Amino acid sequence: MAKKILVADDMKRDVEDLISDLHREYGYDGVEYVSDGKSALERIEKGGLDAAIFDWYMPPKGMSQHEARGYYGDRVAKKARELCPNLVLVIRSSDIKGLGEELKPYDVYCHSKWAGDEKLLEYLKSKLGE
Repeated sequence: MAKKILVADDMKRDVEDLISDLHREYGYDGVEYVSDGKSALERIEKGGLDAAIFDWYMPPKGMSQHEARGYYGDRVAKKARELCPNLVLVIRSSDIKGLGEELKPYDVYCHSKWAGDEKLLEYLKSKLGE
């Protein structure tokens, strides 16, 4: 069965290579892109996803980067986990120090943007059974 993966990042150019890699691995119909956390949660609420990859610093309009840090840990990851307990959640950030502990209750994989996408792809394969 085909896997469905959501990529949410307010800077599409930052995830173009990742999206291309995911298209190769999971097909064009298997990967969806949204540019903000609100759209990501709306898509998760619809169901049918196997994994969601979020940018950590993706504040909703009118919210500062600093406020957005807590927004994702406390709201998006928690809400996504409540909506879809088996959803594979990945947070991408250029600074992942401390995120692992903060997000531990929500079973979120924290991936450094500087580590390259290979580790993230390996993680997805291991979690999605491929």
